[in-house]
Amino acid sequence: MGSTRRRRSEDMKKSIMLVAAFGLSACQPIAIALDDEIMSSTRFDHLSCGALISHRDAEASRLGVAPDAEVDYTTFNKWNSAIPFFGALPDLRSQAARERGLAIGRIEAMNRSHARRCRGE
Repeated sequence: MGSTRRRRSEDMKKSIMLVAAFGLSACQPIAIALDDEIMSSTRFDHLSCGALISHRDAEASRLGVAPDAEVDYTTFNKWNSAIPFFGALPDLRSQAARERGLAIGRIEAMNRSHARRCRGE
């Protein structure tokens, strides 16, 4: 009878560990989420200069960030150097914080596209 209880206890521990592992695997690692915030400016080259500025300003006002916002690269360096297993940590930021980070990445990319293509406009 004691061995049956012990086996059930071990099975329960294994089940809990599996559930926890699957739960964490569903979260995107923070390293990938932060990398997604850095965007190429060429993805906005199809927009005319005026449309690019309008799109950028709309994006900035939607989330309440400045139209000249830039990605804070010190965040990447801080996390990456401080934590050796940085790539495996789940992104536990709120949905609003993730959206804000992505918006700042898009705004910065739009500004680079504008600076490169729309000189004098």
